[in-house]
Amino acid sequence: MGSEWDIMGAGAAGLLGSAPCRPEFRMLSLDGNVLCFATTWEHDISTSVLTAPHRSKVLRRWAEAVTDGTMDDPDEPPVSLAARRWLDVTA
Repeated sequence: MGSEWDIMGAGAAGLLGSAPCRPEFRMLSLDGNVLCFATTWEHDISTSVLTAPHRSKVLRRWAEAVTDGTMDDPDEPPVSLAARRWLDVTA
């Protein structure tokens, strides 16, 4: 079973991270009021918690940019629609 669980190597290049051997974690509370995330660095691990992410100008600008569809993967549900829905609901 161990060979099926590759979250640190190639498995970290997708949903669980930004690149091979770079695992990450992101979680949004069910009510959308708390965003928690963690990432790895060369010699460290960092974690952050953001309350009221809908008030973050940086996140809102990023979500606006994502709505153009350039980050959509044809094999996955469109990120652009989710970003637009989040912007509309949190306006």
